[in-house]
Parts: sequence; structure tokens; C-alpha cells
Amino acid sequence: MIHSLAGGVVKEAEFFDFVKVKTDDGCSFWFINDIFDLKIGDLVLAPIGKNNVLTKAVVERIDKNVNGQTSPLPLKRMKRISQRA
Repeated sequence: MIHSLAGGVVKEAEFFDFVKVKTDDGCSFWFINDIFDLKIGDLVLAPIGKNNVLTKAVVERIDKNVNGQTSPLPLKRMKRISQRA
């Protein structure tokens, strides 16, 4: 049982824009979007893999102003897209 006086603090909700991209080899990835005016079909440079190799990818989907607690992947594992190709 969790007691209300246990000293826990409810984390305040953070909101993000999430973007799904597809690379030339057909693989899809989710990222946090830092580009303000990004549109579906735009080319971006996405950090792919363990070494974060910048790879050209096409934007497939954009989900705006989404609560971080309902993100498509755990936030601590998500990378950011911050530049166009």
C-alpha cells in the first residue's frame, strides 16, 4: 500500500513533438523533434545506431504536443532530430 505521506512527489508532465522517420533501407525509427516547422515528407539527418551516424531519412509521421509518459518509446532511450538533410 502506498501512503500519501510517504514523501513521494508526482512528476510534472512534459510534452514533446515525436517524429517517425524511414531510412533508405526501409527501417523506421522514432525521435524527439526539435525542428519547429517540420512537415511529413521532409528529409532529415537522423542519428542512427550506437555510434549515432547521421543518416538521411524521410519524415513519415509527426505527433505534436504528446505527454512524455505516453511516448512511443521510453524517453531515456529516444534520440533527437535537430537538422534537415
